[in-house]
Amino acid sequence: MAESQKPLKLHLLHFGCAKNLVDSERILGLLNSAFGSLFVSTPDPKEADLALVNTCAFLKDAVNEALEGVFQTRKALKPGARLVVLGCLPSRYKELTDLPEADAILPRERYGELPSLVSALFPRSVRKREGGFQDIGPGKTRKGGAPANARERAPEGTLRGPSPPPFRKTKTLIPGDPGWDFEETPRVLSTPPFRAYLKISEGCSRRCSFCVIPKIRGKLVSRPLDALVREAEDLSARGVLELTLVAQDLLSWRDGDQALLSLLKRLNDLPGLIWLRLLYLRPEAVTKKLLRGLKGLEKVVPYLDVPLQHASKKILQAMGRRSLDPLSASRLIRDAWPEAALRSSFITGFPGETEKDFLELYEFLAAEKLQHAGFFIFSPEEGAPAAGLPGRVSPRVAQRRLQMLRELQTRVSEELNLKRLGTRPLILTDGASPENPLLRVGRTAFQAPETDGLVYFQGRQPPDGKMVRGRIIEARGFDLLASLEDPPEKP
Repeated sequence: MAESQKPLKLHLLHFGCAKNLVDSERILGLLNSAFGSLFVSTPDPKEADLALVNTCAFLKDAVNEALEGVFQTRKALKPGARLVVLGCLPSRYKELTDLPEADAILPRERYGELPSLVSALFPRSVRKREGGFQDIGPGKTRKGGAPANARERAPEGTLRGPSPPPFRKTKTLIPGDPGWDFEETPRVLSTPPFRAYLKISEGCSRRCSFCVIPKIRGKLVSRPLDALVREAEDLSARGVLELTLVAQDLLSWRDGDQALLSLLKRLNDLPGLIWLRLLYLRPEAVTKKLLRGLKGLEKVVPYLDVPLQHASKKILQAMGRRSLDPLSASRLIRDAWPEAALRSSFITGFPGETEKDFLELYEFLAAEKLQHAGFFIFSPEEGAPAAGLPGRVSPRVAQRRLQMLRELQTRVSEELNLKRLGTRPLILTDGASPENPLLRVGRTAFQAPETDGLVYFQGRQPPDGKMVRGRIIEARGFDLLASLEDPPEKP
């Protein structure tokens, strides 16, 4: 290959949730479709000719973190390298048209322009080539600082892992082709090959007073059922065992008269897949019929993430969640599907939250004993109605309440984990221990990837990416210790 034809090195830094992670994977797939082997990926920004930063802007802290990522990436780049800022930050702040560190800024609603933009940034190098996107080595994923059971943000870091071929051996549509749709762009997976996310819809049409997602991502748009099944088929063919469905609210998904259960029944029939996990279910829409349907699908794991946000009726009304009764929702799920592990998220320090309101939340959590819970301090976001509400809780009081909730949940989760001693659950092995690369970790059905605790193996270590059966021998806070059954059982 001539000097002028040497591949350019690309570095992608990702921030935000699993839905944004899928976007990052499609961005790489889009460049793969448009440019073939022109780019190879690198985990080191110092080596990059092109750096992409896919940003999150859900909260002020996320905005600041994304901007810091932009600043640090620019600082690390070599002279002449290009930097493109993508995603939710420019989608939220339309006026953000100039950032000195960036060579270009592209909101997510304009991702179709990315190939043309890259062509303009590298006019002498860009041309379509045969072959796929190459990966020159694994990157690292930075972990958030919150407890494993209460992580407020998904992990950030450079996308990593081997780059699989496109989904199907047919011509890949690129921007400008009739029928091109970013949501159907083949993905370069960043997760381990045995697990992946499936984003079933984009945006949200609800108007919670604290949330700016509709302003960033627009109104709800559901992806077609057949397209989702095709994507799941291809992911399964790649070796994916655990498929996690993500959306702002899974229960808002529709394709004509088809609702979530219709989709899950199709996915449940796919060979290869073993676990189907659901993130997130709006609790107001959870019904007995839904729960009976979920329980009847063998691959849907008994794990439900239902964002309740608070337990005080007054605060829920101020949040725009008037129809939500957290206690009824929790009891409904427990009665219909008692083995299901419940996870939820809660906001403390919301405007007008009195000590009485907070104690309602605290007592609810103490009584209901959710397996997992994440906690946030209210953030007054520009453009959200709640930002202008009176009765702001002082940062000191909000922080004290947050700490009390976290300490309570730690005790509750450990208490529930102690009850699992002696059980023999199926465990999906996830790879090396964060503390010791010679030891392996895994997750049970009641532990979501990158969110909840882990299972650490004692004694004989299992291979990565396999379903094994282990005996739980110890509980350590959010985490569990297990020994492999001898011999390991197949599911």
